[in-house]
Amino acid sequence: MVYENALKENIEGRVNIHPVTYRLHDIEIAANVYVPAGYDPANKYAAIVVAHPNGGVKEQVAGLYAQRLAEKGYITLVADASYQGASGGEPRNVDKPANRIEDIHGMVDYMSHYPGVDAKRIGILGICGGGGYTLGAAQSDKRLKAVATLSMFNSGKVRRDGFMGSQVSTIQERLKQATDARAREMAGGEVQYTGDSKLTDEQIAKLPFDLYREGFIYYGKTHAHSNSTFRYTVSSLLDLMTWDATSNIDLIGQPLLMLAGSKADTYYMTEEAFHRATGTADKELFLISGATHIQTYYVPEYVDQAVNKLVEFFAKRLLYAEHTVGTFEQPFPLGEKLLENKNFTGQAYLASISMDKGLNVPMANVTFEPGCRNSWHSHSGGQILIATAGIGYYQEKGRPARRLFPGDVVEIASDVEHWHGAAPDSWFAHIAIRCNPQNNEVKWLDPVKDSDYFAAARQSVSIK
Repeated sequence: MVYENALKENIEGRVNIHPVTYRLHDIEIAANVYVPAGYDPANKYAAIVVAHPNGGVKEQVAGLYAQRLAEKGYITLVADASYQGASGGEPRNVDKPANRIEDIHGMVDYMSHYPGVDAKRIGILGICGGGGYTLGAAQSDKRLKAVATLSMFNSGKVRRDGFMGSQVSTIQERLKQATDARAREMAGGEVQYTGDSKLTDEQIAKLPFDLYREGFIYYGKTHAHSNSTFRYTVSSLLDLMTWDATSNIDLIGQPLLMLAGSKADTYYMTEEAFHRATGTADKELFLISGATHIQTYYVPEYVDQAVNKLVEFFAKRLLYAEHTVGTFEQPFPLGEKLLENKNFTGQAYLASISMDKGLNVPMANVTFEPGCRNSWHSHSGGQILIATAGIGYYQEKGRPARRLFPGDVVEIASDVEHWHGAAPDSWFAHIAIRCNPQNNEVKWLDPVKDSDYFAAARQSVSIK
């Protein structure tokens, strides 16, 4: 692994990584599965498959996002494309859209039967070229319930027209080169490659586009991996140059999130695809403030922006299957964000509901982002919780956690130590009513550790 804070060993109670292989049309696919902390195959989890960039491998940016999403409670899968990375297939580094799209179908096949995965709650994240192929796969594969792209790269458009239309004048010439390369291959000749030139630092600095300058540094220096390469077969251009990620994009009817850096010179591809995706009303284009294309791969502040938005998006659309409502909606205001509150793990929001203090019934709407929970605490005068939206948990000391759905009521006796919060992959909101307000004090205790939180989630029960 060459990304930051990559897993080096599997530790019980934390996110774990499992290298796996599976067959796809007689080709062995090499992949990594990330499972969340407290993973129990007897439970049902939402899952996300991650499609890597052109020339990338599972150990780079795709692995980073797979791990970060697993930290939020998802089972994730990242696989090297056929003919690339550690996956099989000859000749090496064939780069055809049909293969990449079939790779995505294959990832969904595999995840649909992975222990603990709820096959009705699978989403996808496609990065760079993998984002373009994600748009292609999602047009027909409706097992993908939510579709997201990061720094989407339309491989067909760029291989045909050149980056930013810089090679339109040479289209016919390059098609002839691809045709000749295929003819040589079919005659038993040497496979011809392109994109494998080695550049000096000075040459890299003179490249005309941020994407290529920063890409050479990321893939060749700071995050280099032996299986990663820019090279691909020249004959692949026969397929690449006649393909486009936006063709038939109106067939995507699933929820769609497209993320791009606000300073990315590739943004024009995301913008075009987003506007042409007219088949879904549930779509959003999100700009990562200050980021270029490659910076969304590794710069912490930009990765955090992307992950936070992805978690929000997937949580709203990959809820527990039997309680899915499409999006997270609640009847009360979200309220103010609780900033750097030591009594909460994750992000929560607070909105006061009862304004007349003379009524002596303090009530507030508390909203938790996925995975957020408050610390162990108690109320000297007791408390009542009324769940209003999403899925959450309530647990008393020494007892199993209770899974909460809208309409559930929790009556908490005085001085009972407890915590409550959201499920790993769902937002959650409840009304909190402070009983006996004249002499009701809150006693805050220790935070709920990740291992305890996921264990509680695994063992939770629903009480009706």
